[in-house]
Amino acid sequence: MDTGLTSVVLRAARPLLVDRKVAAAAQRDGDAIKLSGIEIPYVESGRQAAIWLGAPLLSHGKAFGVMAVQDYANESAYGENEKQLLTFVAEQTALAITRKQAEQALRDSEEQHRALFEAASQGVMLHDEKAFLAVRTREDARVLAVIPDAAEADATIRDDIAGAKVQVNSDGTATLV
Repeated sequence: MDTGLTSVVLRAARPLLVDRKVAAAAQRDGDAIKLSGIEIPYVESGRQAAIWLGAPLLSHGKAFGVMAVQDYANESAYGENEKQLLTFVAEQTALAITRKQAEQALRDSEEQHRALFEAASQGVMLHDEKAFLAVRTREDARVLAVIPDAAEADATIRDDIAGAKVQVNSDGTATLV
């Protein structure tokens, strides 16, 4: 069992607003606490806030973090409007984090493939779920073969691309010439 309201938001993947009234109505079973309407138990830690508000950071429907605020004195510091605002901010923050992670993954992948291509003396063969691509070395960059589907490895090589000259651009991209 996880500790604190942050863990509830993380596991439920939905925003949560808890004031003293909601906390007092929670079901207690030993150390475990269940809030009304949420079947995720948690264990309290630290001093209870007068009001606590948290919203999940979501990527592809899964929570990977939580934005939370709390006030120890003013129980009316946050309400439904603040919950909607924090949820919006959390959504935008999660999008920015996810986009930056994707950009970094793309840079890492490009760097890895560029290093592989530049180090190859015989040629390179790349493939994914859509196609195989065989290319000669950087000095004689020619597409040797493109097979449209990896599952169709015995398929006919597409003659319109096979043998085409490839120009490797300064930004690392390639263009058929």
